[in-house]
Amino acid sequence: MTIERHIEKALIQASELGAKAGKSAAGWYEQDSWGGRVSSLSKSKDNARAFLKAYDDGDPCLYDGINLPSLSGEWAGDLTGPDLYQLVMGREAAGIDDQESFNDICLAWEEACNEAFWDHLVDSANSVISNN
Repeated sequence: MTIERHIEKALIQASELGAKAGKSAAGWYEQDSWGGRVSSLSKSKDNARAFLKAYDDGDPCLYDGINLPSLSGEWAGDLTGPDLYQLVMGREAAGIDDQESFNDICLAWEEACNEAFWDHLVDSANSVISNN
């Protein structure tokens, strides 16, 4: 397999892992906002409507307090950029020679994580609102 093909497959795998992390994180936000931790269906719908309005309006307050997963390794056991690279490439990054592919792999993970997080919340909020 060529190095280009290997990196292409690594980018796909990094995106899949990022999407999984984003969707998982969205599930926690969902539970607290309009899911199982909310006292009534009416309150869930109100919260979902407020979320969608803020999302549609691009309200910066929506982003306050939201901690998207990251590759920072902030918490024990969290994935870091070097961990991700090793996982998807099957080896550690070799310094400057791998810097571009390292950056691309981390970016693919972060973009997929962010997209999956917000897509899941929008779909979930719309589902709650349409639920009779």
